[in-house]
Amino acid sequence: QKTNGPAQGDLGGSSMPVARPLLPPSPPGVLRISSRVMNGLLETKVDPVYPAESIALDAQGTVVVLATVDRTGEVRDVQAVSGPMRFRDAAVAAVKQWHYRPYEMEGAAVVVQTAITLNFAPPR
Repeated sequence: QKTNGPAQGDLGGSSMPVARPLLPPSPPGVLRISSRVMNGLLETKVDPVYPAESIALDAQGTVVVLATVDRTGEVRDVQAVSGPMRFRDAAVAAVKQWHYRPYEMEGAAVVVQTAITLNFAPPR
């Protein structure tokens, strides 16, 4: 498991309630799978880097990204769907480096989509 920087990725277990963003529908043929299920398949996780320009602002926030995972477990598409603009690029860049075990349905790997919540706080 790789880590990079002080920001921590949270797969939905935050102690603070976060309003769920309205997610766009998944593409045809792509299953939407919960982050809890996908967390169990996560093999490589790269934590997002807290943006240096946000340190002086003592900024914090939560970003939700929607990730598409192909049949091999590679993350193929990541888009930020909510959260402060200042953290979105870091969240997307980190999740693009994640890798999962393939999600299987009836014995065959399938393409899936999942929402991932990443929390950003200034380094202490």
